Amino acid sequence: TFSFAINFISFKSSLIKENEILKDELGRLRLNKIDYDILFKENEELKAMLGMKKSEMRIVSNVLSKPPQSPYDTFVLGSGKNSGVQVGNKVYISDNIIIGEISDVSDDTSVARLFSTGGEKHEVILARTGESFVITGSGGENFTVEVPKDADIVWGDSLVHPGNSDYILATVYYVD
Repeated sequence: TFSFAINFISFKSSLIKENEILKDELGRLRLNKIDYDILFKENEELKAMLGMKKSEMRIVSNVLSKPPQSPYDTFVLGSGKNSGVQVGNKVYISDNIIIGEISDVSDDTSVARLFSTGGEKHEVILARTGESFVITGSGGENFTVEVPKDADIVWGDSLVHPGNSDYILATVYYVD
């Protein structure tokens, strides 16, 4: 029983320490979010001054089913022709992250095929350097890209949709 009490006290103290670390990290993330919001607003204002306003219409939709309920690397969305959805429309999960395009539409629903569908190839731009690459969908929301050995690509780099660098398609999380 004595060893149980010691283990409990050390376990409790490690949890308290971890909780404090997480609270500090949460505070830093909140400050980063404030910085991000300020920079995002400034960026939008600068684009407006340069006449670079986003002119596309956005349709917000519910996800009715996703893998494994829907076919691999697809989502069934709760908006269709009646909402203005058309085959080929791009699909976003946020203002700046693009994930796929509409592949099929009915009156009230649509199917979004992810760019990460196995074997799908897409051109991307490395945001940091402006270099072009072709990424290949590996399925399960993953991509692979083969680059020359001396390519300047590092963990955390953003790969953006060509034509508009505002839309991130992927982020590098492993370099072999």
